[in-house]
Amino acid sequence: MSETVRYTGKLKEIKTHDIAIYLIDSSPDKETRDEIYSKYDFTYENDLNEMFWEYDFCEDFVLSNGKLYEIISKNKQECEYEFFEATKANDIINFHVMYYNGGCGFSEAINEAIDNIKEEL
Repeated sequence: MSETVRYTGKLKEIKTHDIAIYLIDSSPDKETRDEIYSKYDFTYENDLNEMFWEYDFCEDFVLSNGKLYEIISKNKQECEYEFFEATKANDIINFHVMYYNGGCGFSEAINEAIDNIKEEL
């Protein structure tokens, strides 16, 4: 069921030269790691995006503008209207998003919030 949802929380940018390897290695299941390595060669950016969604890394991470962010905290709040806010303090991005989840998802809302502060990144 779709509804308007509102979240606050924190993201931390993961500094890595290879996002795909970082994500694969973060999986606690060796069989999943082996399956991903055999399925993708990561010669195309689409391989990373497809792997990200297929193996549900979106519960712990956000891909935005070619960067990987770890979701440090995510708290559901009461709703009133739609907005996408983010601020950066040190290496942490604080976010506050509210949206109709039939029109977009959490990752899209975070991307919108990060786009609003991309000059600061």
